[in-house]
Amino acid sequence: MEDPNQTYENIRRGAEVHRLVRKHARKFIRPGLTMTEIANGIEDSVRALVEENGLEAGIGFPTGLSLNNCAAHYTPNAGDTIGKCADLFMICRT
Repeated sequence: MEDPNQTYENIRRGAEVHRLVRKHARKFIRPGLTMTEIANGIEDSVRALVEENGLEAGIGFPTGLSLNNCAAHYTPNAGDTIGKCADLFMICRT
């Protein structure tokens, strides 16, 4: 069993990565980007922040994206784009 202090530090580190990735995503996501570009941008920033290391650190699940009436946890197809500012867009990182 992992030391409770180490567990706490791991949770804090994960929360900080989440906060920084969210901040980065808010700056670069805009109408006209493909959903694949958005997912790759988010996942690349996660990899950089957690210093990806095989099974020790990295991405556990792909980035789920939803647009308008699409249900959660959608995986984008090549060419799917955010069309206009009125589109409803959701990102799900689990």
